[in-house]
Amino acid sequence: MAAPSFQLARHATLRLAFAPDPSSARAAAANIRHFLAEQGVPEKELFSYELCIAEAAYNAIAYAEGPARELEPVAEALFTPDQSNCA
Repeated sequence: MAAPSFQLARHATLRLAFAPDPSSARAAAANIRHFLAEQGVPEKELFSYELCIAEAAYNAIAYAEGPARELEPVAEALFTPDQSNCA
């Protein structure tokens, strides 16, 4: 039996905890956009990622209930260079 072949994936990660308010959610989305731009993500894709993070962050804040309303949401982006070649 042949040994499995592994490909080392070097990745970059950004993890942001932010205050549960819309302005902090917006700042988190902008920071993730900047992080992805630094990784070489094409400009035409950055808006889509930023919008996705902003919407998810706003929803996390808007729909939190009870004690969860006081917790800091977390947004995380993981970039692996081989993913950037996907069509």
